[in-house]
Amino acid sequence: MYGVSLTSGQPVTIVQKFPDLLQQVVFEVCESSECDVVRGECTQTYVPYLFLVIPLGPVTLTGQDYVLVESGCVCKPKYATDKPREAGGNFIP
Repeated sequence: MYGVSLTSGQPVTIVQKFPDLLQQVVFEVCESSECDVVRGECTQTYVPYLFLVIPLGPVTLTGQDYVLVESGCVCKPKYATDKPREAGGNFIP
């Protein structure tokens, strides 16, 4: 199983050695880019988990690193802005 290191941003292998070393990886992938409840956009979210990993490439050094794991989706209205609205604008509260 592979992931992306939170510290280096590089791909790493999550070590799995049956039966002695099995690291549980629980993830939830965002299956759609749209919400059903609100007309909006969904983006994948990630949570860092500490795993025993091997960096990809010629290096075979094993170590612990935080790996970004898919943790679900965050949905917001499609045309929403991250800026707060100013009082007195043309909108209905």
